[in-house]
Amino acid sequence: MRTRTLTVALVTAIALAAAGCGGSSGGSGDKAGNDKADAVSEAERPYVDALAKSMTEPVDDDEIVMSDKSAACVAPLFVRIIGVEKLKDNGITPEAFADDDSMDYSKLKITEKDGNALYDTFGQCDVDFRKAMVESFAADEEMTPAMAKCMESVLTDDNLRELIVTTMVKGEDAVEDSPLMGQMMGCAFLGLGEDE
Repeated sequence: MRTRTLTVALVTAIALAAAGCGGSSGGSGDKAGNDKADAVSEAERPYVDALAKSMTEPVDDDEIVMSDKSAACVAPLFVRIIGVEKLKDNGITPEAFADDDSMDYSKLKITEKDGNALYDTFGQCDVDFRKAMVESFAADEEMTPAMAKCMESVLTDDNLRELIVTTMVKGEDAVEDSPLMGQMMGCAFLGLGEDE
């Protein structure tokens, strides 16, 4: 089935953002977003603005997007963890940083610790990333109810973290070769060949 599509959906799930990133924000997320926006430096601002915009504006109809408040909370944290200096040293412009299709976080040589910190920004901003991913799969017209249910069982909080962090630290190839991706592909093949 759509191995590449599933991988991209997972990754940009992080705005790291390929399929974008959706979820709800509120309470502490809103406050965090405001606090972080106030703390954004002049050097960070172009990267933060470009990333936040990409998180809220889907390129494709089936992409998950964040609310403005969620993106305003997550984007500054992402930029702060990675660091503007590292982005510039690698020749990454704000536009390239926000490009869902071309941005490869693994080329930044971020550590596993940083990868987990990036993933943690979703929880810090009250974004239920797993719920958004599960709902996205369930809404996919190519997914049967059995496939979606299987995906939900595989995408536990720990497994989703492992997939996203691995993608950011080691790249998409590492994810495609992982046992978890194999389980997801097994879900994607459920029911194929059966009469609808």
